[in-house]
Amino acid sequence: NVRSTVQSFDGVPIDVNIAFPSTGGDGPYPLVMMFHGYGGGKANFDEMQRWLNKGYAVFAQTNRGFHESCGTPLAKAADPDCVTKGFVRLDDTRYEVRDAQIFAGTLVDEGLVQPTRIAATGGSYGGGMSMALAALKNRTMLPDGTLVPWQSPGGTPMSLAVAVPEIPWTDLSYSLVP
Repeated sequence: NVRSTVQSFDGVPIDVNIAFPSTGGDGPYPLVMMFHGYGGGKANFDEMQRWLNKGYAVFAQTNRGFHESCGTPLAKAADPDCVTKGFVRLDDTRYEVRDAQIFAGTLVDEGLVQPTRIAATGGSYGGGMSMALAALKNRTMLPDGTLVPWQSPGGTPMSLAVAVPEIPWTDLSYSLVP
């Protein structure tokens, strides 16, 4: 995988892949967000192809603290925010989930994605991400726990249309220490 990072809301560099369908015009497209299992990384372009073939834009991120999202010595050396804020937060709604919401919103602001035709999917840890996005639906949780309307960075209202968790956990702490 090639490291291709963008800064999240708090400056942490998150490694992402984004792809657009080769047919169907210039967008805006419906979006599928694909999330990885614990210890995994962003989906590659081959894994995105089934959704691209159906006319969806596809977004995948490597969550904080894994691989090139502050999880390797080189990634940590590349950005000081990795050391202070780029660690694994166990799918914390205030951080990893918000990262995905920020990036989807940026694609909306760029006119590439439809703000209310967004899907989330993933297995295990990624299933937890998709369930958290479904629970929030049209809200974002700030670092202090406050819930606010989910809006793109430019202020467009956003909402998740569907979540398809695959083999998810429903209580992460219980799954780790039953």
